[in-house]
Amino acid sequence: MIMRTGPIAIVLPRKMQFSPRNATSIDLCVHDFVLHSAYKQQTIVVAEECEQPFDDINLESFPKSGAMHRMRNISRILNRIQPKVIVVHQHLLTASKLAKVFSHIPVVLHRHNFTPKAKNWLSQKIVARRMRKLAAFVVVSEACKQQLRQDWPGLQCPVHVVHNGLDLSGWFPKAEREKTIVCVSNGHPNKGTLEVVEAMLQVLPDYPEWRGKIICPEVKGHEDYYTRLSEGAARSSQLELINGLPFAQIKSLCEEASINIVASHMESFGRVAIEAFSGGSALISTRSGGLDEVIGDAAVSFDSGDSQQLAESLGRLMDDSELRRCYALRGQKRVKALFDINAASKQLDRVYTCISG
Repeated sequence: MIMRTGPIAIVLPRKMQFSPRNATSIDLCVHDFVLHSAYKQQTIVVAEECEQPFDDINLESFPKSGAMHRMRNISRILNRIQPKVIVVHQHLLTASKLAKVFSHIPVVLHRHNFTPKAKNWLSQKIVARRMRKLAAFVVVSEACKQQLRQDWPGLQCPVHVVHNGLDLSGWFPKAEREKTIVCVSNGHPNKGTLEVVEAMLQVLPDYPEWRGKIICPEVKGHEDYYTRLSEGAARSSQLELINGLPFAQIKSLCEEASINIVASHMESFGRVAIEAFSGGSALISTRSGGLDEVIGDAAVSFDSGDSQQLAESLGRLMDDSELRRCYALRGQKRVKALFDINAASKQLDRVYTCISG
C-alpha cells in the first residue's frame, strides 16, 4: 500500500539541534527514520534554525522565537507545502494546535518518553481534549503504550509502537577492545549517572589498567547535580567526566570500549543501550521502563539506584574477558534482530500509509 501524493511534514519540538554536531537523541531518531524511509523524498522536516544542519534530507527551518511566532512560522510552512500527514515529535500542545488549524490533515504525535499523568482533574480535562484532536500516537516502547493506555483510559485514537533503530552498516566494532568503561547520559538525575560515578570510584582502584569515561552535558536546572558528578570524577585519575560530545565521537567510544553502562531510573526506550550493542560493548543496564524489552538477556542487569550492585557487576565483567565477549555477541545479535533502522522505518512508513487513508 503506497501513500497518496503529498509530502509528510515532520515537526520537531523547541530546542532541538538538527545537525550532525549537536543533535539530541530525538534529532538522531528523526534523521535516521527519514533517511531510511520509502518516503524520504516526499518528507520535509520542519525545525528551528541551527548551525550546519543535516544536508541529506529535506529541511524547512525557521528562526527561534517565542511560542506565538513559532506557531505562525510552522503554520506558514505547512500551508505552503500542504502535507498529507503532519507528524509532531514529543509536544502535545503543538500537535493539538496544528490539528485544530489543519483539521483536514491527520496529525500524529510521536512521543519519545512517557506521557505525563494529569496532576488534577482540570489538567486531565485539558490534556484529554488535546489528545482527541490527534489521528494517532506513535510511542517508542510497549512500556510507553501501556502507561499511556493506563493513565489515559479515554484515549480513542490508535497507539502504534515503533522502536528506535540504528543503521548497523555504519557501525564498526573493534575486535581488540580498550579497557574502557563508557556511560553516556543526557545530564538529568533520573539517568543514574551519579551512581555510575560512585560504582566506578569503588571498583577502578583495583584495576589500574582500566579507565572510565562519562559523557554527560551540564543541563540547565540541574547544575548542582553536575557539580556532584564533577567532584566525584575529580577523586580518581582513572575517571573522566566529559561535558558532551558530538554523536560521531560517542559512536567511536562505543566501538572500542569494553563495557557500557545504562543506569536510568526510568527509561522510555534506551537508545544508548542499542548504541552499546551496535558498538560491540558488553552492556550493564537497569531494566527500568522500556529498557527491559530492549536488553532482553543481552546485558548484565542491576537494580536502578543500587551503586553497590553496579560495582559488583562491573568487577565481574572486568575480571572475565570471555564473559564480556559473550555479552557483546548477545548484544550484537539482538540489535540486528530487533533494532535495525531499515525494519523500523518500514514499520513507521506503514503507520503513515494507514493514517493517510
